[in-house]
Amino acid sequence: MGYEVNATRLCYCLTSATCSPNAANEDLDGVYDGTLPNGEPYGLTITLGVTTYPWSNLHACVDGAGGRACTRYDKSCADEGMTDWHHPHGVLWNLCCVFSVVDGEQTVSCANECAHDRTINEKNFLCKYNGEALYTEADEKCSDYAAFGVTEYYPDGFVKESLKSMSDIATDMYDHAKAAGASIHSDSWGGNTPAFDVQTGQVDFYAWNNLKFLPMFAAGNEGEGAEANTPEDSNGKTWTYKDGRGTLGNPTNAKNCVSIGAALSDNSEPIDNSMLATKLGDFWDNRTDWTWQVDIGGSEGTHWSSSLIRGFRADVTISAPSGGDHSLDARAAVVANPVDMCSTILNTAEMKDKVVIFRWNNCLTIERMQQMITAGAAGFIAYLHDWYEPERFNVLIASSATGWTIPTIVLPGKEGELLRQLVEQRGAGVTLGISGPILPPKNKFENMASFSSLGPTYNWLIKPDLVAPGDSIYSASILTEAEVASGDTCKKVDKDGTSMATPVAAGAFALLRQYFTDGFYPSGEKKSSDAFVPSAALLKAVMVNGAQALTGFESDGWPIDPPPSTKQGWGRIDLAASVPLPSSIKLDVSAEKTPTNLIVVDNVDDKMTASNERGLCVDVDGSIEDLRATLVWTDYPGSDDAEGALVNNLDLQLFFGDADAGKMLWPLSGDDLDGFFPFNGDFYNNVERVIWSKPDVGRYWINVKPVRVQVAQPFALAVTGQVTEVAGKKTKASCFAPPPPPPP
Repeated sequence: MGYEVNATRLCYCLTSATCSPNAANEDLDGVYDGTLPNGEPYGLTITLGVTTYPWSNLHACVDGAGGRACTRYDKSCADEGMTDWHHPHGVLWNLCCVFSVVDGEQTVSCANECAHDRTINEKNFLCKYNGEALYTEADEKCSDYAAFGVTEYYPDGFVKESLKSMSDIATDMYDHAKAAGASIHSDSWGGNTPAFDVQTGQVDFYAWNNLKFLPMFAAGNEGEGAEANTPEDSNGKTWTYKDGRGTLGNPTNAKNCVSIGAALSDNSEPIDNSMLATKLGDFWDNRTDWTWQVDIGGSEGTHWSSSLIRGFRADVTISAPSGGDHSLDARAAVVANPVDMCSTILNTAEMKDKVVIFRWNNCLTIERMQQMITAGAAGFIAYLHDWYEPERFNVLIASSATGWTIPTIVLPGKEGELLRQLVEQRGAGVTLGISGPILPPKNKFENMASFSSLGPTYNWLIKPDLVAPGDSIYSASILTEAEVASGDTCKKVDKDGTSMATPVAAGAFALLRQYFTDGFYPSGEKKSSDAFVPSAALLKAVMVNGAQALTGFESDGWPIDPPPSTKQGWGRIDLAASVPLPSSIKLDVSAEKTPTNLIVVDNVDDKMTASNERGLCVDVDGSIEDLRATLVWTDYPGSDDAEGALVNNLDLQLFFGDADAGKMLWPLSGDDLDGFFPFNGDFYNNVERVIWSKPDVGRYWINVKPVRVQVAQPFALAVTGQVTEVAGKKTKASCFAPPPPPPP
């Protein structure tokens, strides 16, 4: 019996740091123990004999004669003019066990490698021995080895190839589905590391070569209380997340797939905020009023008001307003100068009666906060750059009580940066307030399952992409022989997991695809002459465009950062908010969530090059609905060395007509932070979205800018709102050109 695992075959030089590649006196080619599962190291070093080596020095190479060789100390195969012996992210091994009886004694012998080939296991069964998964040889059963403690891995009937890992997703899986007529592939399986691996690359390649085929994967169920490594910082160093980030696995980390996380369902248990006691530990003060919301207003800020920005109030040692009330009426805001508080505060004279925004880091002191209070600050909004910090949500605390009563909340880094830039760039038109405490919503599906795995990936992709109900979902189950004999014809089972959320989401995507293939676009009524087959990028764009921010909490009472985020991606799938529906369908949804119109661009054949911008010219004739626009492109597959990162980078921009032929509303200018945040012209993701709330009536240009195009790139664009496309306006200049003078 046996099974396959992924590992990197290693060799090493024991003699000195300068021995030649062929002088290695040992190698690990025939040994499984101690190699790197899934291509990932157990630690930074390995001790062999009395010498400690970095893992990075141990990769085997192929020399000029085709033989196996080792590199010198701290050299790569490329440094030595050689190539990797196997793919650096892992090769297949087989661990096999032989069960026998020798002289009346039961014997189990497990070899580290054998000839077992799981690709031919059509008749083989998945068994469990000492907690490990093993397959039988052909025509054997798990019960044949019951005397040795071997049992079926899935006794309810999932006995064939339940854990089979394809050597090539394209030929082993996708090609078969496509030949059968499928264009959406839903998969509820995957690994547990966000590293780019062989299968992740295969998903991206297949999507690029089959632009109307949509791969979908479950995000994983490792998010609750898990620790994981951060992506590398600029110095190549990693840190540790302790809030579930970094647990989203592969191949759901593929940039060209749709990764699905799990929200709660109406069947879920209610949110219990008392669970914060465990999460907050020493911060817990027997109160459940920890979560507060920032309200954005003003002539400019109102367009950003859909952002559900939330954070924790400060500990009572920092500030204890009467009744624990950290609410604050909307008012002008100012950003502390310097924002990181690492030198003398230069603008205390501007702080009276205003909300003050500052970044929390090692420079922050009680004395500097006192200076701002003395200057008349009305409230504090602090934020922490958390992408290399253990937690997204943090509590500001002092060693002893300050006696302050000023409303104070702490935000995650992305939200804090948004407010900072918004106030700095649109200051006079922005007001900020604080409201709360925020309590769990009535609809349970507005909450997130704590177990749902989080991004980011190692190349900073926003994953999961979307969420759907995946907790307490009823699924079909296999009837026992006794149940069949008694006349039962249907059986269901209550299950949790992103594996349940993904098929729910896939069903929504199938309905969306049918919306286009049946001709419901653009009128909302079925018209066969309007039918067309949408690209996968368009399906993703429309669904992301209509996705709704979750208004609740994680199931353990923890807040949820707003979209796009590592927990909920771009939000909860909502078909009714994504496309106009036939007039005969009556929905119980608010008018501002139901789009009056949908406009799409699906450029599969008319690809973008480095020199030409594209876009849509639209007129907005009402301010009730958000003006939403989403850009998605199936990107050319990235290299292994770059962790599959973007090859082509497009930017989504929003302009409003004015005397200067278009004022850019989106994105904000982030200076040295350009590209890191989704509101600064993202250069990590192939999904970009703008939500412009309460839009002014008038003309807008929605621009697709080719920042970097190395391979001609198809793209899709989805726009909803009280909008009408202006025909014949193919450039920003023509969109905002003044009308011709009336005839004499």
